[in-house]
Amino acid sequence: MQNKKEYQNGIYLAIDRKCIHLWRYHHGTVTSLPDSTFAEELTTGMRCDLYDLEQDWKVIDRYCTIGGFGDPSTVTFDRAEECKGIAINVAKQVAEENILIGELVYANVMNQIQLNEGQDVFSYMDTMEGVAEALCDTFMFHNEMFRIMGKSYDYDDLSLWLKEYVMSDNTLFQRKYLCELVPDEEQYSLRYFFNKFSDYYAFVLLHFAKECRWMTVCQFCGRVFVPKTKRTTLYCDRVDPDIGKPCNQIAPKIYMEDRQRRDPLLSEYEQARNRNYKRVERTMLQKDCGTTGKSLKLEQYEAWFRAASESRRGYLSGDVSAEEFRTVIHEWD
Repeated sequence: MQNKKEYQNGIYLAIDRKCIHLWRYHHGTVTSLPDSTFAEELTTGMRCDLYDLEQDWKVIDRYCTIGGFGDPSTVTFDRAEECKGIAINVAKQVAEENILIGELVYANVMNQIQLNEGQDVFSYMDTMEGVAEALCDTFMFHNEMFRIMGKSYDYDDLSLWLKEYVMSDNTLFQRKYLCELVPDEEQYSLRYFFNKFSDYYAFVLLHFAKECRWMTVCQFCGRVFVPKTKRTTLYCDRVDPDIGKPCNQIAPKIYMEDRQRRDPLLSEYEQARNRNYKRVERTMLQKDCGTTGKSLKLEQYEAWFRAASESRRGYLSGDVSAEEFRTVIHEWD
């Protein structure tokens, strides 16, 4: 049995059908976290920016190389304390973005510190190497999550991806978890405990893969998301905080406006649409005020607009040539 001190920090998880319940265990204090799903947890983990964590790991690893694997006399209490401080500070920064991931990083770092307590040079050396390993474990598995999910794009049948690519990877997914049977409203449920980023997200990724669902990258905001259907989905439904609308509403309009600016023929279509509608307005006014100008009845405009819209869709898909589209556009000119 592992040292009890290892379980002073971490994340508890209980599965309730497709919902998962989460608790943060921090120095003996248990705090409930919002309920989630395996899909939500996986996308949140992949969206988390861990770039600074990798940079700080390299700093600590460089200290280990200079001291731990070089001249042991360069390993000092102050240097070991500096490494500990860097690692703990990284965990706190991660927690500001995501408290669950931050707790997993913090728990792993603290475990390494507690396991290597001591006042001799070898304890300092082990502490430095331990906290470097804790940070490395996090960002290395973070990269693995992208590699594993990216490989799913090569499979039309996700159950085959699960069998051939996920389940066959023994080093990543054959892990041991602390699991307890706890009473829950006159019933008993399994509660898993994690104190490493890689253990937690290996568990999450494996359960998500078992659901046989795709994950892709939004072509507008660049964040990963889980499409609601198996159809090709370019944009997510995450609401942009600045615009107040989801990507799947913002992106098509922006890209169309951009294409119109770059494609003169689409601009001609918009100009013709406005021009012909004004002709309808003038035609209606002619009856009352005797105004002059090219006439166009409403039913004629509606027929033209239907034909022009259909031709525009064909032009955008490549089924209608530019010459054909231009002919329809200028029918009433």
